[in-house]
Amino acid sequence: MESKKAKETILKSFHEKNNSHAFLIETNNINDCLADIVDIARQIECEVDGDEKCTCKICNLIRNNNNPDLLVLRRLEKDDKEEDKIKDIDISSKSKKIDTLKTEITTKQIDSLVNLFRTTPLVSKYQIYIIFEADKLNRNAANKLLKFLEEPNANIIGFFITDTFDKMISTIVSRCEIYNFRYGTDNILSLLDITDKEYEKYYDQTMKLVYDLEHSKSYELMVNSKSLSKKERDDLLFIIKLLKKIYTIKFENIVYNYYNNLEFANQVLDAIDIDDVSILSKRILLIDEILSDLSKNSIRDMSINKLFIKWV
Repeated sequence: MESKKAKETILKSFHEKNNSHAFLIETNNINDCLADIVDIARQIECEVDGDEKCTCKICNLIRNNNNPDLLVLRRLEKDDKEEDKIKDIDISSKSKKIDTLKTEITTKQIDSLVNLFRTTPLVSKYQIYIIFEADKLNRNAANKLLKFLEEPNANIIGFFITDTFDKMISTIVSRCEIYNFRYGTDNILSLLDITDKEYEKYYDQTMKLVYDLEHSKSYELMVNSKSLSKKERDDLLFIIKLLKKIYTIKFENIVYNYYNNLEFANQVLDAIDIDDVSILSKRILLIDEILSDLSKNSIRDMSINKLFIKWV
């Protein structure tokens, strides 16, 4: 989903009072995404109308990194000091952060977050936490957060930002509303978030797989599965991930009409005949299941056979 439209969709859910309490944001530009999520927080909290130039008290507090109800949590670099638990950050339009050591976001940080959010919002409508590089949450830290997610407080909103979705802990993923924030979508490479070399190596193979899934009969699929399962595991994983992106793009276009005006998207969109959202959803979930199997080093033949046998 193109970032501007994804942002508008989230804001609309708050305006209509139909918003989630937790959002998982997958992105191809994690720093730009953080800026956009902080601006979503500003518009949600704004005392007036959320206008970009609004100078209300809340908007100014957020711009000056002084809103006590908005927290950005992230890990520290290895050479940062342990005593720097909570400190201001120097990124425009950000509030505060809770930091950690080395490469993970730890339970100590989550304990600090929970303690800070025990009371009602001090100056805003909501208490909002943003977890930057949410894939760096260790399992214990993620489990600490589950109370926020399983027993949501109407005044607490969470945003989890990641550019490595497949490393997210499943208990977090299952309890969030998921959005893709894509930046710079102006050609087929940016649409699919792949490089020139990846395009040359995998695009035609993946589009052939799409064609086979869309048009081949069951016995033909089983024959095709043999050549696919012979590929190296990393190559096979990439093809299946790209397959998921293609079906996700089709799904988003049917629901939101995001790519109708992009000529370079036509080949991807036209490759999939089905327009039934429920069927597309089942297919995307099945592809996720196959990716999970392959990531666990399951037998490739069995994983690919499952894809073809269970395909709706």
